[in-house]
Amino acid sequence: PMLGNCKDESCTQSEIMKFISENFKYPEISKANGVEGRVILEFVIEKDGRVGRVKILLGLDKHIDKAAIEVVESLPKFTPGRQLGKPVPVKYTVPIRCTLG
Repeated sequence: PMLGNCKDESCTQSEIMKFISENFKYPEISKANGVEGRVILEFVIEKDGRVGRVKILLGLDKHIDKAAIEVVESLPKFTPGRQLGKPVPVKYTVPIRCTLG
């Protein structure tokens, strides 16, 4: 993927997590309500390198879930995964930890 010039999955995963932590916007209403915990999302890097099929596997509240989907959908375009020289979709699962303070 184009994130940080990665050549392997663990690098890609850590670059994805870094991007999310730098760009996730904790909703003010969720902060005000003291909502903390973890959201787990799944998404696919499609054959064309775009992020698609984003879904919440474990949600927290509707505001945080929406913010989590938005940050994942804003990931930059990837160099697609390859299998036998052909581009293939690759599924990722990422946790987003939401803590106050």
